[in-house]
Amino acid sequence: MTHCSTLRSVDFRLEGQFLGFALGDGYKLKYLRLATEDGEQQIKLSKPLRPLLYRSLLPGMRVEVLGNQKWNLEKGIVKRKAYQVTPLITDESAYRTSRESSAEATIGNTMNRGGAITIDKPDETLVQPPISPEAAKAKKQKTCIFVCGKSDCCKKGGKAIIASLQEELSDRGLDQEITVKATGCMKRCKAGPNVVMPDKTRYSKISAKEIPSILTKHFPEA
Repeated sequence: MTHCSTLRSVDFRLEGQFLGFALGDGYKLKYLRLATEDGEQQIKLSKPLRPLLYRSLLPGMRVEVLGNQKWNLEKGIVKRKAYQVTPLITDESAYRTSRESSAEATIGNTMNRGGAITIDKPDETLVQPPISPEAAKAKKQKTCIFVCGKSDCCKKGGKAIIASLQEELSDRGLDQEITVKATGCMKRCKAGPNVVMPDKTRYSKISAKEIPSILTKHFPEA
């Protein structure tokens, strides 16, 4: 009973400049070193905080530390243990080196305004250049007209049909939205040349002269 009466436990709040970490048990990261108005303080960190703070704090940051402290009145010793550490700066860039910035980006550490420190999943997506509205529209709307490119159909006018389609699409301003692709055999060799439109309509035994009217039918607004 006498021993218990010599201990007092209360919560504490300290604000100061983060100086670095200190080891315990020879090699374990256990303590946070804080420069305050009363001098340097060494505060034990709760286990969940240790890996988070090691990856997030940089020397020179101003921080707020909340925790619990115990006084041993008999020995005159104060022991503090932190359960929350909040960076008080708004611009961390002044404290970052390129190496630290790269490391932080890799592990995906984030600190919210309220002080909670979380670890997000690393973002593995590479930054892509912005796409113009025109390019996005073309990418979205690009479709195909298929023309049989096998020898039988080509001999019956397939090459001329491909050339006519490409020319007409260009003249109508549709070449960025529609492309012409030669395919393998469509299994209708006797009915060649064979063309399949984007809506799956099939044309057989057609000539290059029919292409303008076919395009007008399928793309009347062009």
